[in-house]
Amino acid sequence: MADFICLGYKIVLEIDGEPHFNPEQRAYDSARDEWMKSQGFTVIRVTGKQVELETEEVFDLIEREIKSKSKSSTPAPHPPTPSPRVRGEEEPGPHPQT
Repeated sequence: MADFICLGYKIVLEIDGEPHFNPEQRAYDSARDEWMKSQGFTVIRVTGKQVELETEEVFDLIEREIKSKSKSSTPAPHPPTPSPRVRGEEEPGPHPQT
């Protein structure tokens, strides 16, 4: 699960803490990043300390990525918001006859 995702610009923000610094987790994160990139996403990784101590720089990094994507293409539309179901209401779609 990503820490933050902007579907409109296909940007994923990952905020890494101490567990992400061991070799096994780095390998896992790298494989995940490659998969997200293969799906057309840009992955931005920062540390929790950067968010805490360099907040403006992190915002600038995100803003630069949004601006670069804005120049190159129109953002994808947001997916529709699912309509809320009332408790006990069935899922929409075909249901087998009994």
